[in-house]
Amino acid sequence: MTKADARLVFVEEKHGGGPQHHAWENAGFVLERYSAAEDQSLDNVRLGFSTPLLADLARNILHAADVTVLKAPYATTDRLIMLLQDPDGRKVEVSQMLQP
Repeated sequence: MTKADARLVFVEEKHGGGPQHHAWENAGFVLERYSAAEDQSLDNVRLGFSTPLLADLARNILHAADVTVLKAPYATTDRLIMLLQDPDGRKVEVSQMLQP
């Protein structure tokens, strides 16, 4: 791999009614950057994970007492998404790509 190949080239994205953001994807790994809202701390990191089948994971998460669910699974045009909150207050997005 050359130094040029190691660059992260982000593309602009927006999923349904969600916020505009930038994403980089390689070999199934996705890294997304979201701008902080005016009322958010700059060190507030939002984590995102993709899974092949969100329904399997969601069933367990929705019944776990120690998990804060901010948004139950919902669909956009290309993904099924569930939004959680970790113990430090960070948003954690778990998603599944939908077939066209």
